[in-house]
Amino acid sequence: MTNSDRSPREEAILDTVFELLQEENLSRFIDEPIDDAFQAFQIETAEPLSHLNFNTIISRFFYELNAKAICPRRHLSETESLAEAVFLLEKYYKGVHTRGYDGAWMDASSSEGEGIGQVLFQLANTMKQIERDKYIKWVLLSNIDQHDWKMKVRLVSKYLQRYGEDLPPQLAGMDPFQLIESLPGLIDTVLSADFIFSNPYRHSMIPFPQ
Repeated sequence: MTNSDRSPREEAILDTVFELLQEENLSRFIDEPIDDAFQAFQIETAEPLSHLNFNTIISRFFYELNAKAICPRRHLSETESLAEAVFLLEKYYKGVHTRGYDGAWMDASSSEGEGIGQVLFQLANTMKQIERDKYIKWVLLSNIDQHDWKMKVRLVSKYLQRYGEDLPPQLAGMDPFQLIESLPGLIDTVLSADFIFSNPYRHSMIPFPQ
């Protein structure tokens, strides 16, 4: 079998990866459902906001995100929802005065903070990034990582044929086998807005896998 005989398979694999990772797909199937859940969530709170009420709200919100906006759907218990929400706030929340869960509580309860809505907004954005990362890993695992070394070399070769002239010379001039581990990053480079709009290899959306 010649290289030209193999080419359609590599073309198809790269096409699938780029189509699945289009920003339109990520936004439509990950961001928008989370945004819809955020907008639909009804905050039930008393003034002043108690610590117990705060925990109840973030637990309910996290449950709603997982039950209605995440694929696959997750139906968590109240304890599980609270534990995971607290974990994410502790790890990622950036408050007015401090970070983490304490920063979220301060922002929600203090007159100097931005309120419980800002806490839920940041929690929703954290979930978007987590779900995007999971989805990207799934796309790469199911379409690239499963192949043997020889196929990965051919995929890099096909990538360089398509996009090499738009890459920095030090990358474009490397042997394909040297770039196998860098292929996910190279794919991300192609998906950046400036690169996509300047290159003829643009791809339309395909349905999100159910």
